[in-house]
Amino acid sequence: MSILVVGSLCIDHTLFASTLPNPGETVIAHSSLESFGGKGANQALAARQTGSEVSFIGCTGNDASGDAYRKHFSNYGINPDSMVCSSKDPTGSAFLGVDSRGENLIMINPGANHALRPKHLDQHLALFQKASHLLLQLEIAFETIEHACKLAQKYQIKTIINPSPWHIDFNTQRFCCDYLIVNEYEAAAFFHQEPQSLTPEILEHHQLETLIITRGAESTIALDKKEGRIEILPKKVNPIDTVGAGDTFTGALATSLSEGSPLSQAIHFANTAAALSTLTAGAQGAIPNKIQIERAL
Repeated sequence: MSILVVGSLCIDHTLFASTLPNPGETVIAHSSLESFGGKGANQALAARQTGSEVSFIGCTGNDASGDAYRKHFSNYGINPDSMVCSSKDPTGSAFLGVDSRGENLIMINPGANHALRPKHLDQHLALFQKASHLLLQLEIAFETIEHACKLAQKYQIKTIINPSPWHIDFNTQRFCCDYLIVNEYEAAAFFHQEPQSLTPEILEHHQLETLIITRGAESTIALDKKEGRIEILPKKVNPIDTVGAGDTFTGALATSLSEGSPLSQAIHFANTAAALSTLTAGAQGAIPNKIQIERAL
C-alpha cells in the first residue's frame, strides 16, 4: 500500500525581510531563495521523507522548471511518470515574503496546475488501486478534486483533504473525505464558530470520520468519531520560516496513519514534523526525515 497525492506543484521565489510590506510600501529584503514548492508536492515530499511509498499526479509546463521538478521527484524516490505536461501553460510559481518572526505572505500563479483534469486521473487508476490514503488540497481545478474523491470512494481509499488555500465553495458533500485538516482560520470560515467550541457531533453532519484543527504554537484539536475530542500541544520552537509547515503536518500524519498508529500518536508525530520544518528556510528543503522526527520525539 502507498500514499497517493493529487495536487499542485510550484517553483517558490522567497524574499526574506525584517518586516512584510504594507500596501504601497517597498521593503528591502536581506536574502532570497528559489526552491521547489506547491502544496501537493510539499505533502508528497513530507510523506516520502517520513517513510512512505508515495505516488504523485500533477501537472507541469513544458519548460525547464517542469523538467527540474521531475528530476527532483526522482531524486527522492517518487516516480515522475504520472506527472502530466501542459504545452499551453507554464509550471506554477509562487512568490513569498517572510519576516523575522517567520510569518509570511504568498501570491501564486497556478499555471499548469489548473490544466490537471479528471481524464488525467483516469489514466493512472493503478495508483488509486494500490493506495491506502489519498491527499488533496485546493490548488488544482475543483472538478479534478471532486473526481479524485469519487475514485477514492470507489477504491475504498482513506481521503485526507486540507482545503487550502481556503475557498468559500468548499464543502464535504461535494468533496467527500474521511479526514479534514484545517487551521483555526479555515475552521472558523467553514463551521462559522470558534474552533474551541466545536464538538464531535458536527462530524456526522459533515460526513467526516475525523476533523483536525492546527493552531500554530497552540494545541492541535482533533474531533474523532471513536476517540472524541483530543488536544495535543506541538513541540515549542523559535520559527525561522513557517512556509510549508501545514503541508509537512499533513504528509507526516498520512504516513503515521498508514502505519496503523492511533490518532493521538499520529498527531503528535505530525506536530513534531511541522515544528521542525519551521527551523529551516523554504518549504521542501525544510521537511525533516523520520529519523530527525523520532529523535525530537
